[in-house]
Parts: sequence; structure tokens; C-alpha cells
Amino acid sequence: MGIDEAVRLEGMKEEWVHLFGETLSGHMWPESFKAGELLIHVDSPIWLQQLSFLKAEVLRKLHLFEVKEIRFRLGRMGHRTGIRLNAEPEHEEPLLDRDSVQYIEEMTESIQDLELRDCIRRAMKKCFKEMKDWRAGDKKR
Repeated sequence: MGIDEAVRLEGMKEEWVHLFGETLSGHMWPESFKAGELLIHVDSPIWLQQLSFLKAEVLRKLHLFEVKEIRFRLGRMGHRTGIRLNAEPEHEEPLLDRDSVQYIEEMTESIQDLELRDCIRRAMKKCFKEMKDWRAGDKKR
């Protein structure tokens, strides 16, 4: 009846940003999952081409959801309502200003390994935040 696949698709959606990081997940979204094939909507032709080069890595990350094949297609990303890119969760203030976030994105965009890239970005954001807090502490003295 497709219930297993629907559950897997929802699981993928919940984990999408964690699997692929903010930047990459901001340009692609799992749309449907049927007979082991995942259809991923992509927001631009440029990202469609880029993702074709990353297809094997994307497929590898989705093996836990029993994805056997993936297809990329230009499409709407309208079902992504709860996700805010380059920002902390809604209940928290953003950690960094726009220039710092842009700097981090530019410095890490050439890293091919998605997990490593996401890890380095998180570490850089944390470092920038701690430097900001440290400087704010100096100003209070």
C-alpha cells in the first residue's frame, strides 16, 4: 500500500538538513518515494547539474532509508515550510551576522565531502560566536 515508503519519505524530510547540510539541502528537497526510487526536486538548472556530479554521494547518504535510485528534477520547493537556512532554530537568536555566514559559506563551498563540509561550517560558526561573545565580555569590563 506504500505506507512503508511514505514513512521513509517523512523520515528523510525530517533528517534532510542534517544529512546534507544547510546549503545543499536548501537547493533540493525529497518530493516522492516509490519502489525504492526517490524523486528530488531541485530549485535551479545550475544545482541540477551540480547534483548530477554528487549523485553517488547523495545516494550513499540515503541508503538507511532503503533508497535504491534517485532522480533529480527541476521543481517547486514549497513543502519546506519549517526550515530556515543559515539561521538558528526560531526560539534562538541568530548566532552570526550575514557577513560572517557568507564568509563561512564561501570558505567551505569547495569541500566535496558533504558531512565534512557541514561539520567544518558548524565549527566555524561556533568559533565566530565564541569570539563575538569574548569581545562582548571585553567591552563590558
